[in-house]
Order: sequence, then structure tokens, then C-alpha cells
Amino acid sequence: MDKEPTFLETNAAPGVVGQPLSRVDGRAKVTGAATYSAEYNQLPGLVHAVLKTSDVARGRVTSIDTSAAQKAPGVVAIFTQQNLPKLAKTPNAPVDKVALGAPMGFMPMTSDQIFYAGQPVAVVVADTMEHAQYAATLVKVQIAPETPVASYRTLHAPQYTPEKVGRVKGMTKRGDAQAAFASAPVQLAATYTHATLHHNYLEPGATTAHWETPNRLTVYEATQGVLETQKTLAGMLGLSQDQVRVVCKYIGGGFGAKPGCGPTRCWPAWPPRPWAGR
Repeated sequence: MDKEPTFLETNAAPGVVGQPLSRVDGRAKVTGAATYSAEYNQLPGLVHAVLKTSDVARGRVTSIDTSAAQKAPGVVAIFTQQNLPKLAKTPNAPVDKVALGAPMGFMPMTSDQIFYAGQPVAVVVADTMEHAQYAATLVKVQIAPETPVASYRTLHAPQYTPEKVGRVKGMTKRGDAQAAFASAPVQLAATYTHATLHHNYLEPGATTAHWETPNRLTVYEATQGVLETQKTLAGMLGLSQDQVRVVCKYIGGGFGAKPGCGPTRCWPAWPPRPWAGR
């Protein structure tokens, strides 16, 4: 009979549990000496990008008018699904998703589909953050709305049963929860609702990209997965991984929300234009 897996550590080293430990990065963070990804703001030719996002939870983009935004002060470029350079790979295709190691199954601005409220529909690049923010308000997007699935209690909400649970082989057991509940001598069923809660980050999700040479990209990224981000960016841009360098010296709170490239962060930076990063 196979030995039962150990789920909890039972022989922790004495003198460690319950004792205070100094964080390696603690002093730098509390004294303000830590440099986060958004603070690499002295790079040559640095410009700023702001996302124009959808206020519709589900639908299709029918038109995008950037004419007014193009005339705004300091605007360098505006990207939409109509003029965005084609990526070498995107997580939209299952085979590419696996190859990229991307956590998301859809890359915004690669089609006219809207899958969630706040989905990026345009990227406005300008010489200052304020100019980019203002120009983004001038981008006019028309979306034909569709009915979204707004709750898991919706009758037609898709149900998903994972093929496997857990990442460590032999460390997870799966039983029959419904049968156990039905046979329980005491049954309690209740529904609880609460307000939305947000973590208090020391830094937002941020990316600063810099082409050091035409074939060498350095990305300062707020990420908990430096190697995954490197792999994903290299795949999207059609580069080898040694052509992409990802730097994250400090992360100001991740809470599992910064594992790698997401749909609104780690946006691909194409080879040098008049603009150098974001």
C-alpha cells in the first residue's frame, strides 16, 4: 500500500515557527529606497500609454473613431484592433497559449469581441501621462452590446469540472462532495454576500519597456513570474528568449495577481518607433 502523502509539515525546524524574521527587502520598502517597475522614468525617449477600455461587459466593437484623439497635444500613436501590429503568437489559440505559458486565454485588441467590462479596446501613446489620459477620453468606441453572464447563479453560466486538482502529484485527494453532503446527519445551507474587497498594493501593475538595441528588449515589469513573462513576450514578438530581459527587483504586493502577462499588463512593445516604451 502506498504511503499516504504528507499535507502538513510536522517536524518544522525549532526556533523558526512563531519567531520574527527580517524580510530581505523590508528596509528598502519602508524607507522608500525600493525602485518599482513604474519608477524607471529616466529612460531615453520615454513616452506613456493609457488604455481606453470597454464600458460594456459583452458585445462586439462596431466602430472606433480616433480622429479627435489624434489631434490632442502630445499624442504619438493610437493603436486599436484595426492597426495593431500582428503578434507572432497569441494566447487566443490553445497551442499558442501553451507555448506562451500565458495565464489568459484571450488577448484583447486581436478581434472585435468584448468579453468583459474594462477590456482594452485602444492604446493611446503620448509624451506625458496627462496627455495620454486626456487623449484616451477622446477615443470614441461604438459597441453592440450583448447579454453578459454576470453571476455564476445564472442558469446558462458555463460549468467547468477540472480534470485534475492541485499542482503536486499525489498531494490532492478528490471525494464526492455532493454525496457526502446528502448523507450528512446535519445539513446547513446558506448564501452569503459581501462588498467587493481590494488588496492594498504598494505599487500598481506597471510595465516600462525599453529597446536597448533593435534586437534587445528590456522590460521592467511588476511580475511574480519573471521567466514566464520573458517567455510570453518573446513568443508574442517572435524573438528568442535571450533577446528579452525582464527585470523586477521589487514587487509591491502581488497577492497572486501578478503571476505573468495578463490582458491589461505586459502589453507587447514592438520594435523601435518614435516611442520607446510605456
